[in-house]
Amino acid sequence: MNYKKGILSVILWFIYALTAGTVLVGTTMVMLLPEGGSRPIGLVIAGVWLALTGLVVFLLHRFLWVKWAQNGEGSGQVKLIIEGLAVVALIAVGITLRVRESMQYDISGAAGNIWFDAVKVTETTRIPQVVHGAVYFYLQVLHGLLVFLGNKMTAALVLQIVLQILTGIFLYFAVRKLTGMVAAVVSLAYWMLCPVLSGAVILGPEPLYQLLWMIGLCVCVEALDSFRGRGDTPGIRSVGGFFLSGIVIGILGYLDVAGLLLLLVVFSVFFLETKQQVKWMRRICAGALGLFGTVVAFFACIALDAVGSGKKMENILLAWWKVFSPGRFTWIALYEQPAVHTYVPDKVATVIIAAVMVTILACGAFSYWCRKEHERQSVWIALALALGILNGCGMLSEDMPGLTLLYLLLAVAAGAGVQAVLPYEMELLREVKGVLPETVEAVPVGAASTKRRLKVQDLETEEFPEEEPADFQEEPVETEKIQLIENPLPLPKKHVPKVLDYKLNGDDDSDFDYPVADDDDFDH
Repeated sequence: MNYKKGILSVILWFIYALTAGTVLVGTTMVMLLPEGGSRPIGLVIAGVWLALTGLVVFLLHRFLWVKWAQNGEGSGQVKLIIEGLAVVALIAVGITLRVRESMQYDISGAAGNIWFDAVKVTETTRIPQVVHGAVYFYLQVLHGLLVFLGNKMTAALVLQIVLQILTGIFLYFAVRKLTGMVAAVVSLAYWMLCPVLSGAVILGPEPLYQLLWMIGLCVCVEALDSFRGRGDTPGIRSVGGFFLSGIVIGILGYLDVAGLLLLLVVFSVFFLETKQQVKWMRRICAGALGLFGTVVAFFACIALDAVGSGKKMENILLAWWKVFSPGRFTWIALYEQPAVHTYVPDKVATVIIAAVMVTILACGAFSYWCRKEHERQSVWIALALALGILNGCGMLSEDMPGLTLLYLLLAVAAGAGVQAVLPYEMELLREVKGVLPETVEAVPVGAASTKRRLKVQDLETEEFPEEEPADFQEEPVETEKIQLIENPLPLPKKHVPKVLDYKLNGDDDSDFDYPVADDDDFDH
């Protein structure tokens, strides 16, 4: 799905570019300063690194653009096969790395067992009444698992691994539909391989909530996709999915304030490019339905909590606000020492992985300008920016700081930047800019490398109609005549009503069974 470029998207791009530059400079300093490097040298290296990244982005985009115009889109099936193999391989590697990390975990140690000790089954087990909805829900799920499988730390660790793998799968499907194949594969690779996410063995409520958040994201993306295809259709059907999205967002917002960020995905409908022109009133109705569903679901959860706990609704609402109210402003720690083992075996591998990640992040700062009117990055940048503001303002709890989700959103934005380098103009032309469903592509004789768009009603003409300007067509190509063959079949006789010049015999006008001559065929 594509969004129109505007002032807001340019502002978001500027913030993203500053963030990418800051991360690149910080990474360079972290790599050089421990070895005795000076700050000026680090800044010079970071500047050269950034300039080379931009040069490679634009040259690669130009090269792929020309190759795409020459070869067309005949390799679609091959791309799907490669994508499928890459996804399966990434999931397999992700499972292997997490199982390996879990096997190295000291089960008898005290680190990370606070959640296990709180819910393990004993004669006096009582789940703590935690105000934070997501934390309390995780305690209930973990306790139920231990009831069925017994007090085994291995079961809890397997639960963490399963939650992370499912989160990656839902993330892949959501990003693929909202942004594209390349962004989905890049974000999935980050989720499965990134050392930041090596805390699979640390028990906590964050993996469970991340899975629920990704499911909510899939629901919102499905509503946007439905609106993109039939947003101009009268009735509630084309915008009804936004109310369901609002219900899911309200439930997630009750569990944790980060769930309310999905409203930004719903409100992106105002900038979404649709297959047919959609009136602003329908876009406003779609966003309003999403907001209304959020409010209804949120207060319904508050009411159910009041019924279950026997407390007043206003007290529960005040408790929710106390947990997520703004606190003291703090800067986000971009770099921190991991508390557990990482997946990388030595420092060299760590530097290589960090350099690749930062380079991918910097690609989006340049590839944004590879598109003239369309972009797919702003929604992810807005989500990452909003989550960063919540973290910096102290609105997230210590149990769920949201840093992992923040890194992941930045990775998705970086993947969208990588995808912007690729020439997908032909896909854009099928979706937007007046290319109607009844248009087809025709290849003239002698020009198999250049595809033409030809309307069905123009097939009877002898020459190609004047084409609309396309982004992927570099130079105009001379039109060629179509060699139409003569129709060898006889044309049907034109029906002409006959007026009889004689009267019917008999008194019954309904009897038409009158004898006629053999040579009378009613045509003469």
